[in-house]
Amino acid sequence: MSVKPTILIYNFTDRKRKNKIQAFCGMHGIRVKMVAKEDYGRAIRTLFEASLEVPDGDCKQEVLESFDDEMLVMCQLGRQMDLLLNYLRKERVHIPLKAVLTPVNQEWDSVRLYHEIKSEHEQMTGQPLKK
Repeated sequence: MSVKPTILIYNFTDRKRKNKIQAFCGMHGIRVKMVAKEDYGRAIRTLFEASLEVPDGDCKQEVLESFDDEMLVMCQLGRQMDLLLNYLRKERVHIPLKAVLTPVNQEWDSVRLYHEIKSEHEQMTGQPLKK
């Protein structure tokens, strides 16, 4: 899969926070895709592809579960990932649920990825995720 540096963002309802992310990404050639709840059943890798058309053979699952927490997933950022994370920290855009596309999680749907990184976050901090 050859993909331009891209981030997926979920549930960013605060316009100011979303605009900060989009402005930074625009200046650094990073594409931003806002994932709609109806796409939560798609394999993560397909959400990074140029078109949101469902490719042949993509097993889009019916979305039986959802989530409302903000989540950010990165793909092909390379050195830009450090720049983005430093920028978010500097601008106080706190996003506890962050992930990178990997060979392990690329076939997961958004809900499975959400549960996995939420669990990891809670184990690392020893506290439930704060809303």
